[in-house]
Amino acid sequence: MSLLESKHWRFSDDGREFIITRRDLPDPWENRICTDDFNAIIRQDGSGFCGVRAGYDGLEIDPRMPTSWRRAKVRRPWRGAVYDIEILNPHGVPVGPVTMELDGRVLDGDVIPPPAATGEHRVRVTVGA
Repeated sequence: MSLLESKHWRFSDDGREFIITRRDLPDPWENRICTDDFNAIIRQDGSGFCGVRAGYDGLEIDPRMPTSWRRAKVRRPWRGAVYDIEILNPHGVPVGPVTMELDGRVLDGDVIPPPAATGEHRVRVTVGA
């Protein structure tokens, strides 16, 4: 096991993807990643990563990414459903307005409403659109 992995998380072989390998832990945990340009808190449930967090009215998406990142993926269980969230940053902006699609349907704003059904859902977020 290298310094860049644990039994709970690891980086992909090319170092471009952070992968949470276990979420079923008895105690919550979080990692903090900080650079001169970016900082993030990553929790075992996937919350806090790239601005994905649960709110009262829905799953809030407010990406804040390094300008070198063009894409990030988050798999987020929430309220009985699982969301596969792909965040695209085609212009390399650290923050900006977003457009979102939920299962191919365009959403207004930056909040995914509570799920009407369990199961898996696909979310596509474009930053700076």
